[in-house]
Amino acid sequence: SCLSVRETVTFGSFVVFSTFLIYTRIESPISRESFGNNSFKGILNGSKCVIYGFNINKTSAGSALFCALGDGGEISNITVDGTVTGRQYTGSIVGRNLGTLKNIINYSTVTNDAANGVGGICGGGTGTILGCINYGTIHSNATVNSSKKALGKVGGIIGASESGSTIEGSVNYGSVSGYSMVGGITGENAAGVSITNCANVGEITTSKERVGGIIGNNFGTISYCVNNGKVTTTATSGSVYIGGIAATGNATSTIRDCINNGEVSGKGLYYGGILGCTASTANVTIEKCTNNGIINTTGNGAGGILGGNLSSTTSILIKDCTN
Repeated sequence: SCLSVRETVTFGSFVVFSTFLIYTRIESPISRESFGNNSFKGILNGSKCVIYGFNINKTSAGSALFCALGDGGEISNITVDGTVTGRQYTGSIVGRNLGTLKNIINYSTVTNDAANGVGGICGGGTGTILGCINYGTIHSNATVNSSKKALGKVGGIIGASESGSTIEGSVNYGSVSGYSMVGGITGENAAGVSITNCANVGEITTSKERVGGIIGNNFGTISYCVNNGKVTTTATSGSVYIGGIAATGNATSTIRDCINNGEVSGKGLYYGGILGCTASTANVTIEKCTNNGIINTTGNGAGGILGGNLSSTTSILIKDCTN
């Protein structure tokens, strides 16, 4: 390997000046395998260098070039191209992000085999993601846990955008697939989280449920986002929930000023050009959105804007939308 960052260094700044292509045989994360005080908290500016050839396969949480990026840490201006396999919090550059990821481009294939959280840039976290692009194939083999609860949270950019996180100006071109909660940008968007000015071009697929062009499971706000990719399922029956922008609207969630141009298709229930369905006791707003995509399903519950509603106690406002 010609890339060297000591595990004992967690603070400080690093700038790559002279090397444009960096080949490395890294097989485990650079930062220590910890989400606490030992996570990387420095500033790494890659100066548009390319790190390629790495193959990371980790059976515990935090599989990526950096296991975790701590609060105040920042990684920017790097392109990565390798292979990453893991479990919870699996990503190309960072497993769990509590800092800032900026102008990262990923060509890596990223896969997890169990638990939630796999993404093209990072697996999950509460940090900020700005201007990142994914071209890699993102896939989760996880299905259900020991309690039979569905697993997934698979995203082209981030698997699980947790409370406090921000995702802006990011684009997914890669194919994204998994069992549940699958999205072109994020698999699940927590309450209070904003996804803004993002776009998806890749095909997004679920083998079970909850797949959206931008977000699978939405609890937050989606604004000024565009989906151009096909959104589909390999499931043959049941409540699938598919949306051109988001699969499900939960809690107090909003979709505003978004456009879907992608085909939404498959079998099963609840297919919407903007939102697949609303969850029980949710308070959902869909405003100034446009669907130009084809909605194609053999099941019940299909609409140009909204596919269906799971409960009479749900509050839904659809305003100034076009199909």
